[in-house]
Amino acid sequence: MRKSTMRGLTIQSLGKIKTRWVTEALSEILSTFILALFVYASGAQFLLSEGWASSATGKACAAAVGLTIAVYAGMGAAGGSANPNVSIMFCLLGKFKWRKLPVYIIAEFIGAFLAALVTFYAYGDLINKFDGGVHTISGQYATAPLFTSFPHASISHTTGFFDVVIGTALLTGSIAAITDPNNAGVNKNMIPLIFAPMLFGILMTFGLQTGAAINTALDLSGRVFVAVFYGPQVFTANDNWAWIPPLGGFGGSLVGTFLYQLMVGNHLESPKYETQDQELNVKDDGKTVDLRAYKTANNSSMSSHDFISTLDGNQY
Repeated sequence: MRKSTMRGLTIQSLGKIKTRWVTEALSEILSTFILALFVYASGAQFLLSEGWASSATGKACAAAVGLTIAVYAGMGAAGGSANPNVSIMFCLLGKFKWRKLPVYIIAEFIGAFLAALVTFYAYGDLINKFDGGVHTISGQYATAPLFTSFPHASISHTTGFFDVVIGTALLTGSIAAITDPNNAGVNKNMIPLIFAPMLFGILMTFGLQTGAAINTALDLSGRVFVAVFYGPQVFTANDNWAWIPPLGGFGGSLVGTFLYQLMVGNHLESPKYETQDQELNVKDDGKTVDLRAYKTANNSSMSSHDFISTLDGNQY
């Protein structure tokens, strides 16, 4: 008798989404969810334990680890930006297509909101014990700061805006430098690991005044979450502080990206290539890849320029 060739049910057998925009959106939701969950939950552990279960350093470490895992989770599909400011940076550098930016940003906001929801219910009992079930936005027992940023009581909005711009510029400028294939030539698989100390350093230097509100998705989605579960006054609290982090984040993204590119990136040599029989042989990580063979294998008519961009990595 012929042996059965049927295989058991596996996750892979459930099918594969072939629409690139959908897979990128799902990937970005997951990446942002992972990062946001680490950020929100580490803050909850610190606040609800009144400091004995964590610290400011512990929160920064958790966020750094979360970023590394988030990027690894999404780098093959959408790049794992997990931050609208980073997505804007990649568009400015020509590594993301502008028409996809709205999809990425919406996905990032969804991922962050879901992470806030999970954190709120995972720590629900301790949150109710801490604030007595009266979810407040300000005061000694406020828990709204778990999900969004509020300025230090002693700073002005101008100082807070400047703080967010600097922090976001450090983030986007650093990522632009680290991911630039013409610069240090960091191995792509190692890039997420390098992001960890980078983010840790930013949080430990620009985290006091504004809570390092350098991720607009986490800040604004968290604020929307608070508005739903705590009250809409979160958008008018602290003299309408809610709009400072998004504006500062966008400004910081522009500043960081332009500073790096105009001072360093624009002046570096592009990847070396040589022509042979009118086809391009691109040297990537010490290996020579034949464009003619690549095009034949992939039934592609991409240009030499597009091929170089593919090897360099249009995402992380």
